[in-house]
Amino acid sequence: MLSPSGSSMHNRLLAALPPDAYAQLKAQWEPIELEVAEHLHVPGEPLRYVYFPTGAVTVLICQVDHRPPLAVGLVGFEGLVGLPVFLGAHSARWGAQVHLAGTALRLPAERLRQMCQEEGPLPEQLRHYTDTLLAQVIQSAACGRFHVLSARLARWLLMTDDCSSADSLPMTHQTLAGLLGVRREAVSNAAGVLQRQHLIGYRRGVLHIFDRTGLEAIACTCYRPTA
Repeated sequence: MLSPSGSSMHNRLLAALPPDAYAQLKAQWEPIELEVAEHLHVPGEPLRYVYFPTGAVTVLICQVDHRPPLAVGLVGFEGLVGLPVFLGAHSARWGAQVHLAGTALRLPAERLRQMCQEEGPLPEQLRHYTDTLLAQVIQSAACGRFHVLSARLARWLLMTDDCSSADSLPMTHQTLAGLLGVRREAVSNAAGVLQRQHLIGYRRGVLHIFDRTGLEAIACTCYRPTA
């Protein structure tokens, strides 16, 4: 995991840019603090800003009919919240909600569109990230269909840890149930299995991963560490 910091260099997309492209973005972004459960994007509403997380973790959520929202992807310091802006969208098709509080850099969506009109290092980085995020979303769909809950839970915990700059993960069983699209009782049972194996621990709504190697052994084959 990365050391906690609001530094722009703690976002991998930004850190990979050459100095001139980095400077153009830096002149436009605004450092902000994101709070748990804060909605960054709402389906059907205009995409006014994009976010480069530097400490926060955001979950991408899909809503079907009147059912509870289902998590389909995670974005942390490796990426960008608002990738559809790069792809030409002006309104959100899925939601983006803060999963773990922390820092981010907020950029007007229109500014990102302008900077991506011509070929350059930023569009190149965003194309690579598009492929990475698309693979994660597709893998999550397959995972939810074919794998047992304990393996899926282990995968999401590892993914959250990969995306986070914190040493602990403030999340409840209800939060995890929402991520996985299952009942809270089912998550409590699955988490209990992991706790009894001393892979994770809970204290006052904060989750600690004690044994990543053991958790990786439990996780389904859909888990791939963030590069």
